[in-house]
Amino acid sequence: MNILFICTGNTCRSPMAEFFLKTIIKDSEHDLDIGVHSAGIATVDGLSATDNAVAAMKEYGIDISSHRSKVASEKLLCSANLILTMSRVHKDAILTLPKYRGKKIYTLKEFLGCDDMDVNDPFGLSLEIYKKTAEEIRVLVEKLFEVIRN
Repeated sequence: MNILFICTGNTCRSPMAEFFLKTIIKDSEHDLDIGVHSAGIATVDGLSATDNAVAAMKEYGIDISSHRSKVASEKLLCSANLILTMSRVHKDAILTLPKYRGKKIYTLKEFLGCDDMDVNDPFGLSLEIYKKTAEEIRVLVEKLFEVIRN
């Protein structure tokens, strides 16, 4: 299974989700064959994660300083079995392209049955907001892991 997390710039939310899930999978006692990637719908390849995203993830002992942004390319989108976006805007942007209709595309919260569909974007905001966003994503990704491992 290949999971692709999508946000806007691939410098905050989707890398946080990617690295949380990779860490959970690595630390689990389950032998799971799951590829985890992230990308952005409005970015360029090669941008670093934001300083505040790096700092927020360090609080969990996770180093995302090596992360580099990727554009949500056709190759990435087509290779994913499950595409989880951080907001409805991202989901809708992908679904405007007919070739992706019918693929498993959800907001992360929608996939988990949450009422609110969006993970708020911390870009340009304070470290405290990044920490709150990271914690929200951590909780969601832990729930996601429980769903996909069963």
